[in-house]
Amino acid sequence: MYYDSKAEKVPPVKDELLLESAISLAEKIRTKKITSEEVVRAYIERCKEVNGLINAVVESRYSDAIEEAKAVDALIENGIDVEKVKITQPFLGVPFTTKESNRVKGLIHSMGLLSRRNYRAEEDATAVRYLKEAGGIIIATTNVPELNLWTESRNNLYGQTNNPYNTTRTVGGSSGGEAALVAASGSPLSIASDIGGSTRMPAFFNGLFGFQPSEGLTPLAGIGLREKDYPDTMAATGPLCRKAEDLIPVLKVLMGSNVTKLKLDEPVNVKHLKVFYQESSGDLRASKVNRTMQTTLIKAVRHFRELTGSATKIKIPGSEYSFRLWRYCMSYEGFNFKLNITNRKVKIHFILKRITWDNKNVYKLKLFKFQILLDLICFYHIRVTYFFFYLKVFILQYVASASGEIYNFLTGNSQLTLAAVVKLIEEDFFPRENAEWAKNTLENAKKFLAEKLGDNGVLFYPSAPFPPIYHYSAFLRPFNFGYWCLFNALRFPTCQVPLGLDKQGLPVGIQVVAAPYNDHLCIAVAKELEAAFGGWVPPS
Repeated sequence: MYYDSKAEKVPPVKDELLLESAISLAEKIRTKKITSEEVVRAYIERCKEVNGLINAVVESRYSDAIEEAKAVDALIENGIDVEKVKITQPFLGVPFTTKESNRVKGLIHSMGLLSRRNYRAEEDATAVRYLKEAGGIIIATTNVPELNLWTESRNNLYGQTNNPYNTTRTVGGSSGGEAALVAASGSPLSIASDIGGSTRMPAFFNGLFGFQPSEGLTPLAGIGLREKDYPDTMAATGPLCRKAEDLIPVLKVLMGSNVTKLKLDEPVNVKHLKVFYQESSGDLRASKVNRTMQTTLIKAVRHFRELTGSATKIKIPGSEYSFRLWRYCMSYEGFNFKLNITNRKVKIHFILKRITWDNKNVYKLKLFKFQILLDLICFYHIRVTYFFFYLKVFILQYVASASGEIYNFLTGNSQLTLAAVVKLIEEDFFPRENAEWAKNTLENAKKFLAEKLGDNGVLFYPSAPFPPIYHYSAFLRPFNFGYWCLFNALRFPTCQVPLGLDKQGLPVGIQVVAAPYNDHLCIAVAKELEAAFGGWVPPS
C-alpha cells in the first residue's frame, strides 16, 4: 500500500521522433529528411524531462553531442554517398548511450564505487569506439550497481534508478540505467553488457529487446575493469533497444570482423522452426512462476504452435541448479570481487592495523599512537585464542577484500551498499561448488539443449517468476537470478523479447534461446513476436 501510493510513471512522449527505431532515424538523417541536430536535441530534452523521475543518467555530454551532430549535418549537406554510408556508418548522426561501467573517454568510470568517483576514462571501450566509428553520437552514461554485480541499479555514488513504468519498481541490473532510459525514450540505442543477465534482466523489467550473443564475438576491452578481450568468457556486449529491427544492425557493428561467424543475414522461415519451451527452472529456492508470466509464455507458445504445427515442452537437466552452475563458471572469469570492490587498493581496517598474527599463535597489539609495541603472548590460552579466531573469521577475512565492510556497514561507516556487503558474505562464507559435479552438469545440459535445438530450433523460457518487483525485494528472492544466468553458464545466445504490459501496466516478456552461433534464429523469432503482440509499449 505504501509503495503503490508513491508510484509514478514518466510523462508521455510528445515528439514522434522519440518513438522511431535507430535505423529509421539513421535513414532519415542521411537522406536529409531530418537533421542529426534535431534528433540529438530531441533526445537531450527527453533525458532532462524524465531523469528527475527515474535517475538513469549519471553524466551527460549534451553540448559536445550537439556540436558533433552539427558536424554530421554539415558533412551530409556537402554531399555523401548514401549507399556507402549506409554500410560504413549505419548509425551516422544517431544518439546513443551506454552504462557508466563501459569506458567513455573523458567521462567518469566509477562503476558505482565511491572510491572511483574521480576516475575518468582515458579511452573508449572497444564497443563504444565501434559505435562511434559507425556514426553514433554518445549523449550520456547511465547508472549501474557496484561493479555491475547486483540485480538492481543502486549505489552510494549515484543513488537508485527507478522504473519508468512504475517508479516503485526495480529496473534490474546491471544495465538498469540504460534500460530505464531507453524505455522512457531518452535514448534510441544502448550498448549494454551481460555476464549473468545484465542485458536481458533490465530489458525484461523495462519492456525492451535485449540480446546476449554467442560467446567470444563482441569486444570486452574497456568493459568494467577488463583491459583486453577474452574469447573464453560468459560475458558479452550487446544491444538494448525498443525495436527488434535494431538488433542485427547493432550486432554487426559490435562484432566487427567476427560477424562472419554468424548468419545474421540468412533468411529464416519461422514456420519451419522447431519450438521447445520450459515453464520454470525447477529451482525450489526460486519463486514460483506466477500466473501472469505463465500466461505470457503460453501465449507465445500457442502462437508458434499455430505457425509451425508443434511446440514441445522440455526440461533442461540441471536447470534447477542455475545459480550454482553460474557461480562455478564465475570462478573462472578472473574477476576478484573482494579486491575490485576496494578499487584494487586494499586498506586494512583501523582495528586490524593494531593486530598481527604469526603462525605460532603469538598476537601482537600495536599501539601506533604512542609508537609502542606490546607483545601479548597467548600460547594455549583457550579463551584468548577463540577470541582472535572469531576476530579473524568475522573481520580479518576482509583485509584483502573490503576492509572490514561488515563492521563498517553495521556502524554506518561503509561506502558500499547492502548488496555489495551481501556479495562479500557470499564470496567468503558460502562453500565453493564441486568442480566435477558442476562440469558434468553443465556438459549434460549443453549436450541436451544443443541436440534438441540443432541449427533450426528455439527454446522459449520464462524471463522471471514475476513482472518488475519492488525496490529491495530482490534481497528476499536472490535465487530468481537463475532465470537469467543459466544461459550465460551454458553460453547459448539469448534474446529477451517484450510482450506488452500486464494488467498493472508493467512489462512482461519471455527469453528466446538458440544453439551457439544461431543468433539469427532468436532475432527472427523476436521480430515475429513483436509483429504478433506489439513488442515495446511506451510507459505512458
